[in-house]
Amino acid sequence: MENLILWGVPVIGALIGLGSRLFKSYTSLLNFAFAVYLSIWTESMISSLFRVPGNAAPYKSAVTMLFCAILAWVLLMKLTDQLMPEEREFVFPPLLDKLGGGFCGFLAGMVLINFAAFLLCATPQKTIVTGFVSLPALERASAGNLVSFTHLIDSVTFQKYSRGQRAETLERLIRQADPPPPPEEEEQPPSVPANLRNTASPRR
Repeated sequence: MENLILWGVPVIGALIGLGSRLFKSYTSLLNFAFAVYLSIWTESMISSLFRVPGNAAPYKSAVTMLFCAILAWVLLMKLTDQLMPEEREFVFPPLLDKLGGGFCGFLAGMVLINFAAFLLCATPQKTIVTGFVSLPALERASAGNLVSFTHLIDSVTFQKYSRGQRAETLERLIRQADPPPPPEEEEQPPSVPANLRNTASPRR
């Protein structure tokens, strides 16, 4: 079931990209990808700048990442509009224009659904999905795909982080949202059969 969810949104994104064409889909993909990248890897720095009430602490990281992603995406879209106004047209061969737009839309959908799934896994509310998906599988799939996506951007931007370092950070964000373990029950002394409870000790 988790594979259906993680692959369904990219397919929808590909269909949207086919209509948007290559250049628009490509710029949207870049803006969204860098917004997600910045939101994940600046979370620890931004979270350290403010405090939240104790009952909201488990949601702090996820809300910080979501807010940063939205803010960064809006700013990047505004910057794109200023640098490349809509009046300017980029002409590509029709087949490349359509298929390229679909491919970029597919990639954008992949980033979107994995980021959304990871945000869910970084909150205590992740237990609501256990009825219809495997939560450990969803955690592994979303975190693993984001690590691969991050590694690609790290390589392009000459970052020195390894996959292992990135995976440890995502694992920490997921594990800190785990519900607390149930309290351990105190060991009860072994029960005495009813027919022996009032039996007098035999005389020697």
